[in-house]
Amino acid sequence: MKELPGWIAELQESDLPEALRGYAETLGIDTTLRLCQNYGGEMAYVPKLDAVLRNYRNKQIQEEYRKTGDVSALVRKYDLATNTVYEIIRADKKDYASIPLFD
Repeated sequence: MKELPGWIAELQESDLPEALRGYAETLGIDTTLRLCQNYGGEMAYVPKLDAVLRNYRNKQIQEEYRKTGDVSALVRKYDLATNTVYEIIRADKKDYASIPLFD
């Protein structure tokens, strides 16, 4: 990765275009500039955090259910409706059902 020029060390958030100031506030100026350097000109979609974490959460629920079988604890821990936890558990069982026993 190409180094950023040294003369930008004094660059302030207010020196950036308005569209980038929110990124700089969240990520820092250096990271924002590297983002521009590496991905500038590309269209990017940034999903919401819950969408990013949903698969991980569901896998955690499935693993914990296999270990404990305690749906009530999972409902409380993940702050989900009982039906939602059961849907996640059923999805895991569907995955296992689709695995062929013999090749």
